[in-house]
Amino acid sequence: MMRKAALEILALVEAMFSMLVHALTKFIAGEVRPRYNPARHYMRGPGPKWAEKHRVAADARSSAQR
Repeated sequence: MMRKAALEILALVEAMFSMLVHALTKFIAGEVRPRYNPARHYMRGPGPKWAEKHRVAADARSSAQR
């Protein structure tokens, strides 16, 4: 009877220790891993099509001013 109670307590302690290790691992991994930052995934500045289109417009304006 005493041995069975000791084994149950040991299993409970083992389960609690496992949960603690899991929680600490998730916490540390969350601290080390960079957070999602949506601003890094957006296009920064105009692309080549925009530059091509506006270069033509700028050339037309500069030739009209001459």
